Amino acid sequence: MSSRFEITEKRDEDQILAEAQGIIIKEMFYKFPLGGKEVTGISWVGTKEIARKYGGIKMGLPSVTELEDCFVCSIQAEDTKNGVTLVGSNVQSKTMNLRSGEVKPDPFAYIKVVSKAQRNAIRALIPETFLLKMEKAFSEGNHQQTSEPRKEESIVKIPWHGQLGIAEIKQYFIDNDLPGEDFKIRHDESSKMFIIDKAPFVKDFDLLKLLVFEMGGEYDRDHKKTVFRY
Repeated sequence: MSSRFEITEKRDEDQILAEAQGIIIKEMFYKFPLGGKEVTGISWVGTKEIARKYGGIKMGLPSVTELEDCFVCSIQAEDTKNGVTLVGSNVQSKTMNLRSGEVKPDPFAYIKVVSKAQRNAIRALIPETFLLKMEKAFSEGNHQQTSEPRKEESIVKIPWHGQLGIAEIKQYFIDNDLPGEDFKIRHDESSKMFIIDKAPFVKDFDLLKLLVFEMGGEYDRDHKKTVFRY
């Protein structure tokens, strides 16, 4: 019988691949029978959405090591509200086992290892009390406010795996249907990247926030303009 870990890992992988293909994901929590009782797990999409609701989590850049048969990734995440920094890590095989028993190369192994390391870092920072609050909201039918972006434009089609450079960020916006060429992007310091929109872009603001979060950024409330800090 599969363990809770194996079940949630497989479901998270399905969500990661679906996101990479631009599919809208609604499932924030997994509920499944195990050991004669129903258990609950937090999905990959749920982890990111809960982090947004919690606020103040700043992700570092992933550090990925490629070995002969697997990828190893570690990433640092900081809870800026409480001054806590933790590291999430993951090991992902370069192959996948098919139901037929055949073993094939996994073309999405890199995407999986980075996403899972991000997931583990975020989950380690979110307080259990906040997780329970979000689960209760979902169970009571309020998940429309926590599990789905308000508009289809708010879906991140392509995960971020690039470096923080002006050209790379603009291209990432374009790849996810934002007018990257219309954004003024400047490098303020060696450790920060500010992204300032040239126009209000109210229609696409939710998508912009999702993309910035995907790149490890956060919303800077200290500025009157739409500014994102790295």
